[in-house]
Amino acid sequence: MPRVKINFPEISIFQYKSIVGVGMVNYGGHLGNDAVLTIFHDARIAFFHKHELTEVNLSDGSGIIQSDAAIQYLSEGRLHDEITTSLAFEVTSNKSFDIYYKIEVKNKIKPIAIGKTGMVMFNYSTKKMSQIPNSFLNLIK
Repeated sequence: MPRVKINFPEISIFQYKSIVGVGMVNYGGHLGNDAVLTIFHDARIAFFHKHELTEVNLSDGSGIIQSDAAIQYLSEGRLHDEITTSLAFEVTSNKSFDIYYKIEVKNKIKPIAIGKTGMVMFNYSTKKMSQIPNSFLNLIK
């Protein structure tokens, strides 16, 4: 089975700063794989919050559902590392888009991880897929 290889886009549109806390460190003494997904989620929520949006309401009652996730681990994160998670977006259809994430530690050559989550627009009122709102498309371009 081939290894996951994720190419982070050239342009990121948001950076989220945080610190690796004790609950994020595994028995090996480094950032746990489960914590990486949590960091991605925190960064995504911070991006939405900055623009007064939520995962369940990007516009007109339409939100998102995560359809898939992939992570490529490149180096270790350690307790109390100050990390920056960069976000980039790629529209994949009129109803879906990918969010790319890159977690980095200042003064380290390699990122800790690069990841991607597939998102599908979903109207929580009608319980059906919906189109990406133009207001959101303009925000992520």
